[in-house]
Amino acid sequence: MLSPITRLSLKGKVRICDQLKKETDELIVWWYGGIAKNYRAETVPKVVVFFRKLDQNGNLGSSVRMSIALTFLGLLRIGSIWKEGICQSEAVIPEDHQKFNVDFTRGTWKFVSPSQAAQNGNESPINQLDYPLHFPHDKNWLLDFPLENGKNLLIPCLEFLSRCYGRSEEVPRVLVTYGWSGNPP
Repeated sequence: MLSPITRLSLKGKVRICDQLKKETDELIVWWYGGIAKNYRAETVPKVVVFFRKLDQNGNLGSSVRMSIALTFLGLLRIGSIWKEGICQSEAVIPEDHQKFNVDFTRGTWKFVSPSQAAQNGNESPINQLDYPLHFPHDKNWLLDFPLENGKNLLIPCLEFLSRCYGRSEEVPRVLVTYGWSGNPP
């Protein structure tokens, strides 16, 4: 069983997500699911976001699944804690956190997913004991960067999209909404 979540108070601007205003339970952003089609014409695509409920002691509870506009991913950082549409705090990063040097050279990194690993008879790249997902054979893709210590750094693709291309909400929206001509580089 995971220990209670330790919280870090936020400093600076208040983060508000209108789509979470009705949520009276404290929810921690746990995982990004896939992109979900928004059936309203000319609207922002949605992303399935998984939250975990937190009790008053910071213990993890049940999963909550919501479709949230892609443009809100910049606010909904994994580990952020929300109640009634306002970001209350963030989960504390352990003191032994590290910075990693990763190599973006073609061929040094790869895409992986728990679903693909299961189909190929391999162990999931995500240990369910360390980081339990709502679906153990999650179909989402991760960037897998090998590290110098023989381990790997896994980054959910949507996390990478929202952090590296998310300075403007418009860039991720355009990248996932419109088709590409030809093959990407």
